[in-house]
Amino acid sequence: MALFSAIMAGLGVASSILGAKKQAKAQKGALKANAEIAGLNAETSRENAYDVELAGRFAEIEQYRKINRAVGTTRAAVAGAGIVVDDAGATSQDLVDDMVNMGAMDITRIRRNVALERKKFEKQAENFELQKKHGMASAGSISPNFAAITAGLQSGLAAYQSGAFDDMFGG
Repeated sequence: MALFSAIMAGLGVASSILGAKKQAKAQKGALKANAEIAGLNAETSRENAYDVELAGRFAEIEQYRKINRAVGTTRAAVAGAGIVVDDAGATSQDLVDDMVNMGAMDITRIRRNVALERKKFEKQAENFELQKKHGMASAGSISPNFAAITAGLQSGLAAYQSGAFDDMFGG
């Protein structure tokens, strides 16, 4: 009966060793995989920042085109109608200037929004890079072999303290 208890205790120790090593390998693999995903997310965020910048440039160009079309249309309409307004601040040029100023405000708004979006994606990329570094460092700190040794020692000590080996070692 003592031999059976010792064999079972030995199997329990072996099982603990293998289980701890497997679990540590899985944990290390998961940390590495998550770190790689964080790296890909950082890359995507940087690409998004670039895309926002590019879209902003196109939006600016389009806004300039709209302003120029509106100014051209207004000048043509005023000239075609033969309108002459001589009151201070009410000339056709004042109207055009107001349109240009409003368009410039729109362009400034576009630039500000683009800058905010770009910064958001850049910050997101930085955060993902930090996650990647942390994940890789955490994965590097896990040793499946050390986990197996520790589990084996703990399990063996517990079996010994329970008296599983008493008959074999004269306990």
